[in-house]
Amino acid sequence: ILGGVLEGATVLDLCCGAGGLGIEALSRGAGRAVFVDRSARALAAVRANLERCGATADRFTLVRADAEAWLSRMPAPAGPWLALADPPYAGTLAGELAVLLGQRAASSGFVAAVIEHAARGPELPPLACAAQTRRYGETAITVLKPGPAGGEARP
Repeated sequence: ILGGVLEGATVLDLCCGAGGLGIEALSRGAGRAVFVDRSARALAAVRANLERCGATADRFTLVRADAEAWLSRMPAPAGPWLALADPPYAGTLAGELAVLLGQRAASSGFVAAVIEHAARGPELPPLACAAQTRRYGETAITVLKPGPAGGEARP
């Protein structure tokens, strides 16, 4: 979906679980990854998975925090950055993260965000950037890119 935008970028893996999205991004050329999850158990799994993959400590950061609260106060990383989010399908967190990321789409270095959410869940609220949603069975993936609201993101 993201093509070559990963090369050298900082990737924010929000609601990271075991870290699969961020680890794949590192394997595809991301410069570094920041893994954010509320669960200490999830972050321990991320650390173990990173060690199994041979990732060096200078390529990742683990943050135990609520993804929405952390994102709302996080300064934009230096250089190109993107966010990957797989929040729990139940609830409104996907929409809340989409709004925050949409607001940051005009910030320096923002390349894209990909948010996984329930295909049959609540629709994402209106966003302040270009967005495109694809549906795969029970899962939907919304890609946010810099650009005017209502514009279609080109993955």
